[in-house]
Amino acid sequence: MRTTLELVQLHSQEIHYVIMKIEQDKIAIALSTGGSLWRTKILHSITRVLT
Repeated sequence: MRTTLELVQLHSQEIHYVIMKIEQDKIAIALSTGGSLWRTKILHSITRVLT
């Protein structure tokens, strides 16, 4: 049997891991959407220079 302290420590590690995963997902989503926005801005400026 684990002690209560061990269980709490284990639980907080799991929560920390889940939070980290969520943050990574948020960053990945921001990069994918922000990256595409950035790309369209660059394309717009390039086409503006060319025309």
